[in-house]
Amino acid sequence: MKKMLCVFISMIMLLSMVEVINASEELNRLNVKNTEFLINQYSPNKEIEYSIKENITLRSLIDEEECYTLYRLEPAGYAIFYNETNAFMEAVYEDVEWLHILEVNERFYYSGPGNYFYESDGKYHSVISGECLSIEDIEVLSRSEHMVREKSRSVIQQDASRVSPIELRSVVVQEDYFESLTEYAENVDGTCTVIAACILLGYYDVFVNDDFVLDNHRDGSGTNEEFHDYLCSRIYGSNTWGGIFIRDILEGVHVYLERNGLGNMLYSVYSSPSNANAKIKEYLNAGKPVMASMATVYSAPYNHTVVIYGMIYEYNNTSRPVTYYVQTGWHNTRLMSVSESWIYECGYIR
Repeated sequence: MKKMLCVFISMIMLLSMVEVINASEELNRLNVKNTEFLINQYSPNKEIEYSIKENITLRSLIDEEECYTLYRLEPAGYAIFYNETNAFMEAVYEDVEWLHILEVNERFYYSGPGNYFYESDGKYHSVISGECLSIEDIEVLSRSEHMVREKSRSVIQQDASRVSPIELRSVVVQEDYFESLTEYAENVDGTCTVIAACILLGYYDVFVNDDFVLDNHRDGSGTNEEFHDYLCSRIYGSNTWGGIFIRDILEGVHVYLERNGLGNMLYSVYSSPSNANAKIKEYLNAGKPVMASMATVYSAPYNHTVVIYGMIYEYNNTSRPVTYYVQTGWHNTRLMSVSESWIYECGYIR
């Protein structure tokens, strides 16, 4: 009798374990489906359905903890989420050259768009440039990352009391133009802010007034290397070309516009990230693209300026960060979807 009872109890325990495993597997399956749903919602390529191929853990520079997950996508690209809140950080929906590095290294770190690092011999190397981070670099990147993580936590706390369903809406400015644009200068000297200005001026030349760019500076629907070099000479003068804030190119761009006989000017907002994002949303809603700087207040290559041409947002939940569609100014990864949490300055033409 005792032996039969023991067998019976063992069977119950085994069945319970199977139920727990099945429940866990079902939960993981639902999490994957939910993440894939978000990835597809944030994609500018609505005609393509993306699925998760594999996931890779990314660490934080703040505490070495495994805080983020990079999902490699089929048919191409990747998306990064913050594990604690499942908050969307960024995504690229096309082939990315540097993803192959994930196959030959074990410890990867993330600190915002463009800030991907791997550890080797006790040093942090940029996946994109190969440069090593200094202690000062790590401190600056960590401060920016900390603010984004805190904002994500506060949003989740507000969402806990919300009962209305998610309603996503999007605004996109000349989607076909930006998603097919390939004519702009190569970013050789860290002049991403000037390249973004070239892209923005090129857009205004095509859709607003063809005096924004002279004919000899045009290349197809975009602009050429000569235009980039010309603007750089006006902006940097005798100084070395490199990373620069949007606010610091205003005078050079103003002189250029004035010489072209235009009354428009380039302005910037950098008093606070919230003010910068408010201006970006205002302009996108008015059907106008803007420049914006992502990540930390730090010079290239760890800080990057882009052109924002669209956004997707929760219409009935203004506390959740907007996701922007950006033209990166890079030629190997032209388009990204990026959380507004990483933006700290914008530039707009008026």
